[in-house]
Amino acid sequence: MLQQEEDTDTIELISQLANYQKQLRILEQKILGERLVREITKQIHQSRSLDEILHKAVAELRDFFLVKRVIIYRFKADWSGRAIAESVETNYCTLDNQDLIPSQFISQYLDSYRQGKFLPHNSIIRQQTNKLVNHLIIPISKEKELWGILVADNFPESRLWEAWEVELLEDVSLHLSIALTQNELYRELEIANEELQELVFKDDLTQLYNRRYFDEVMIKEWKRAIREKQPISLIMCDVDYFKQYNDNYGHQAGDYCLQKVAQCLALSCQRPTDAVCRYGGEEFVIVLPNTKYSGAIYIAGQIRSRLRQCKIPHEKSLVSQYVTLSFGVASCIPQVNEDYNLFLEKADNALFTSKKQGRDRIILADDEN
Repeated sequence: MLQQEEDTDTIELISQLANYQKQLRILEQKILGERLVREITKQIHQSRSLDEILHKAVAELRDFFLVKRVIIYRFKADWSGRAIAESVETNYCTLDNQDLIPSQFISQYLDSYRQGKFLPHNSIIRQQTNKLVNHLIIPISKEKELWGILVADNFPESRLWEAWEVELLEDVSLHLSIALTQNELYRELEIANEELQELVFKDDLTQLYNRRYFDEVMIKEWKRAIREKQPISLIMCDVDYFKQYNDNYGHQAGDYCLQKVAQCLALSCQRPTDAVCRYGGEEFVIVLPNTKYSGAIYIAGQIRSRLRQCKIPHEKSLVSQYVTLSFGVASCIPQVNEDYNLFLEKADNALFTSKKQGRDRIILADDEN
């Protein structure tokens, strides 16, 4: 009898020790899980790239839970969608850009998820079939709307997800929701900054870049041309007899004239790197990176041709019955320590020579004498 009681006590002690060790392991895992959440939160605070945040999150979650795959699936307006971030075991098929959600899930559980009523997918199936499952699905919301789902997948092997594991994934989902909101705010800020840049660097009348922008882009492109040993060209042009035009037709017509000239300049410079600027009054300047003399002369010719086609009347001009431009063109491969202001001066001198020689012409800096 005594021996039986001792055996019972021993079994109970072993059971208590086993339970204690189990609880200790769970506690250790919870601590590691909290550390994981902190790392994901840190990444959210440090990065402005939503793509980087999501890919790092799925990679760390897969390593932590030791599952085959962790994937983030984003819904579209019609509730179809695609995988936008995936971490998958080596030699395991990818689900990138594939439909992940089974029709049964969409028909039975999507409405609940959209309403914020969360029930982990393994619990749903376990209640219905009394079997373990191989994946867990957690909703991801954005501003209280269902945005997508976070899926931890261990197919083809099944496992029972512990309550604390589900809570950890819910916590990660919450932080990912914060990342989505943060990303939206960053996008709005970028748009606002772009609009502000437009106000700062755009000329209201012509919608070309202004003198301030020219000063900045000229320095940047000059330095790049030095670094890459590439040519850079500059076109300066001036509306011929513009004062007489204004005096004769009025300032409103003068504004219209400048707008038409600006359109001719902009249409003739199609590369993203070309900078067409209003330099001041009726004077314009164009910065042409990676452009030799021949290219600059061609563009100046295109501008003249477009302006002639506009046939803007100018009865007070001494060179034509229509509005014309005088051009000064400079081009070089700048050397280290060479001052771009001297380059600008060459183009300006060429423009002055163009006017002195009769206007309505293109003069190269090398030919100004």
